[in-house]
Amino acid sequence: MKKQVKMNLRQIINHEMVYVLDNDYELDLLLKTINESNHLHLTLGEVTLKNFTDHSVTIEAKQNSKQYTGSVVINYKTKTHLINKLFIIIAGSIFIIFFAFLVPISLKYFDQNKWLLYGAIIGTVIGLMLVTIAISIYPVGIGKKEKTKIKESESF
Repeated sequence: MKKQVKMNLRQIINHEMVYVLDNDYELDLLLKTINESNHLHLTLGEVTLKNFTDHSVTIEAKQNSKQYTGSVVINYKTKTHLINKLFIIIAGSIFIIFFAFLVPISLKYFDQNKWLLYGAIIGTVIGLMLVTIAISIYPVGIGKKEKTKIKESESF
């Protein structure tokens, strides 16, 4: 199962992200492809993937006969994730705005219609929950950068 990856460790292309590797020399490797043997073909050096999961990869990188080991975080974000997040935040905001305006109105007419107050409070809480869920489920910001320390070990 081949997976085509077009990304720089410093940039996001095709809505996939690999965080920057950070060491004394700061490997700046451009990923070309991940093939079936979990081997990366790079413009500079070679990287072998180990323990490949959806969110993290343990790597061994080799550049200029020096061996580096460490881990990289990979986040798979698609347009769908971003649209879902945006939709949920907009829906939550509409709930908050609409029902928050009903609270003072319902307080004025509380004696006549107590269910209006209860509905306004419940609607505001639902809106806040929607926004909170959207922010917690989907990571905030695409370009968030996290540095991972890479330690140097002896070459083969």
